[in-house]
Parts: sequence; C-alpha cells; structure tokens
Amino acid sequence: MICVILSLKSQSIFSVKTGVSYIEHYTIGIGIHITESNELSLNYGSDFFINPQNSSSYFFQYAYLFRRFAFEKFTPKAGLKGGYSIYSNKYYRWELLVGVPYVGFDYLVRKKLDLFCDVGMVLSRELSMTRISLGEIGWYKRVLPEIKIGFSYNL
Repeated sequence: MICVILSLKSQSIFSVKTGVSYIEHYTIGIGIHITESNELSLNYGSDFFINPQNSSSYFFQYAYLFRRFAFEKFTPKAGLKGGYSIYSNKYYRWELLVGVPYVGFDYLVRKKLDLFCDVGMVLSRELSMTRISLGEIGWYKRVLPEIKIGFSYNL
C-alpha cells in the first residue's frame, strides 16, 4: 500500500507505505494525521491494478496509535476501515459494502522506516451479484479474516 500522510501540525509529516492485504490486495492511498495518534486515510486496492472492473476496493481508514503503550520499538494500534469492493471469480462478480475492525502494530525498523501489521475481521454486505458463467453455485462469504503487512517510509 502506498500512502501519503500529512500532519496538521506546524510541519507536515509525509509517509509512503507499501504492503499487501487479503481483501485490498495491493493498495495505494493518501492519508492525514489529525493528531500524533489519529490517522485518516483513503485507499484504493486492486490485483496489480490489472482489470480493476473485476477486482478493486475503495476504503476509508481510521487508525488510533496507542503511543502511551509503546514498548521497545512496537506501537500498538486499533482501527476501522470500510468502503466499496468488487470481487470476481470465473463464475460471479460481486459488488460489496465492506467494514473491517482491526488491531495491529507499527514496528520502528530504522529512523524513517516502519514495518506494520494489521489483523482483523471483514464484515461484508452484498450490494449486487452478476453471474458470469455456469458451473458453480455460490455466494460471497459475509465474514472473512483480514491481514495486512507492509512497510512505511517516513519522509
């Protein structure tokens, strides 16, 4: 996930993030730190950004970093992300409304480089379903696990 993070303080803090996720796949985004511990972002994800009409997601994300409970180089966090997602296989194309409560951590690898990991539960509601071909009968699962791992480079 690539994400630019801005701060409302006197000096802006920019960050570029890259990562992979079960639901979002590969993502890019832009975010803003409301305070040192509160972050909002907007993310777009897809399968290598090929055929976005078959696999893509548009998520708003909120994260709260528990800086008071940081230990060693780990900072725990909790958050919620949600939005619109399209998922396709060879039989169906689903349009979904998705919400993901999650917990995770940021780990300071170097002065400007963080490793992050988020783990949560995807709750989805089907907005529409289109049958692409015959062969299998199925539906999109309403609850799925989510994991997201990546690096964040702070400029």
